[in-house]
Amino acid sequence: MPSRRLAVIVGSTGVLLLAGTVRLAVSSISRGERVEAHFPMSAPVRSATKNDPPNPLPLNALEPRTSWMGLYIQKKKVGWGRFALKRLTASGGSERYRMEQFTYMNVATMGVSQESRINFTLDFTSDLQPLSYTFSLEAPGFWTKSKGEVHEGVLKTRISAPGGDREYEFSIDSGVDLFGLSELREAIDGYEVGKKVSGEIFEPNVFGVVPYSFKVLAEESVRVGDAVETAYRIHSVIRDVVTESLVLPNGDILRSEGPMGIVMVREPEAVAKKMDAGTDLTDLVFKFSIPAETSIPDFEDVRRVRMSVTMEGGILADSGASQRVFLRGDTRAEVEMDVIHPYRVSLTEEEREKWTAPTPFLQADDPRVREKAREITKGAGSDWEKVTRVVHWVYQNVEKVPAFTLPSTVDVLESMRGDCNEHAALVGGLVRSLGIPCRTAAGVVFLQGAFFYHAWNEVYLGGTWKPVDATFDQIPANALRLRMITGSLDRQVGIAAAVGRTKIEVESISREP
Repeated sequence: MPSRRLAVIVGSTGVLLLAGTVRLAVSSISRGERVEAHFPMSAPVRSATKNDPPNPLPLNALEPRTSWMGLYIQKKKVGWGRFALKRLTASGGSERYRMEQFTYMNVATMGVSQESRINFTLDFTSDLQPLSYTFSLEAPGFWTKSKGEVHEGVLKTRISAPGGDREYEFSIDSGVDLFGLSELREAIDGYEVGKKVSGEIFEPNVFGVVPYSFKVLAEESVRVGDAVETAYRIHSVIRDVVTESLVLPNGDILRSEGPMGIVMVREPEAVAKKMDAGTDLTDLVFKFSIPAETSIPDFEDVRRVRMSVTMEGGILADSGASQRVFLRGDTRAEVEMDVIHPYRVSLTEEEREKWTAPTPFLQADDPRVREKAREITKGAGSDWEKVTRVVHWVYQNVEKVPAFTLPSTVDVLESMRGDCNEHAALVGGLVRSLGIPCRTAAGVVFLQGAFFYHAWNEVYLGGTWKPVDATFDQIPANALRLRMITGSLDRQVGIAAAVGRTKIEVESISREP
């Protein structure tokens, strides 16, 4: 029977898989469909032969339509999605459109069900200017909603969640699309082999502006039902998540494949919505862990480690805090983690302000957060003691269960439950409210013979960034981990892909203080 600690890590890894599925679903399903077709998961869409008659019928990217997609991970059905594009008539007779997306998923990790529903709508003009959006996520023990309107290049938004409502503004200039419009825009402009496009999009899943790019790789003829259609193979990247899709000229997707065996395939409604009981992803989570190739007893006490890391496609890790990365080519690096002697670095006033400021997910200025931080640290004599008390308090009081949420400080303070992401969000907001610089780190951590996805915190004290881990009650955190990113939620998306293409060999360890 896996330990409780392993259960939490496996659960959070399953949530990471789900997060990747959600983003793949939203990015792909926004292209819609025109005709029903079911492409089996056992093989890619068949290319037509030279003897098949062509079908030159034009496809309109703004044609009102409804489509259905099946969502799979490693050929296991995990959900389905529905897309609709509607033509609306605004006051004065001008045309506008509404894009509607719904995604349903039902999976389980370590026996814990994670049934979730995601709704997204986007209103825009006939020349693809964004007007407004709505977004909602419902999952066991958690819900969140957001909505926004664009006025003179500014997206004014409101987030609602169990912890309350919050308002933010984002600049939406000519180089930033609201999510979903970029695919329609490229379909209207037309696909040409070799064409490359890049830009930025506001993604409600992570409530932030993220980079995207796509390239048209090839033109193919494919059979759709009884017809033969021209299709294009598209390579796209949203933040760090890479997908390859086969689409029709209007952007309608036939099949899309992402990291770790995540696949979306166009299906008839009845096929798409046919679901078994919650698909258990526990075995898949272990499959996508990174074997350590060695036995390490008492790994919680390791203070220094040297690892050889190989990542297909390039190294996703950098030097900083307790980690030193020595590149040995494009795909290999030697990594040293020393939690006792981290890098010494001075913060500028701008940097200090950045890492103590509230964010949409770390609400350090919320009165409830400030009050709880003062309560926890009452009588503490130093910043280090304050951080220690916060980490201990979070470890002792947050129920450790897998959670499919968009974790924020106030919401975790309300629910007091979750996995490593929720622990890190609560620590981050509490520590920042005390005026102590704090950031989230994410990557993989060693546990029972393998490295699993994990998130923790780094706090700036005494001229160094020190790793702390409230999930395991470690101050400082042990060294058997690889930091891949630091920063906000949107940056963690790429870890899902990185874990699946990473090998780690532990070369040496030390427990000496």
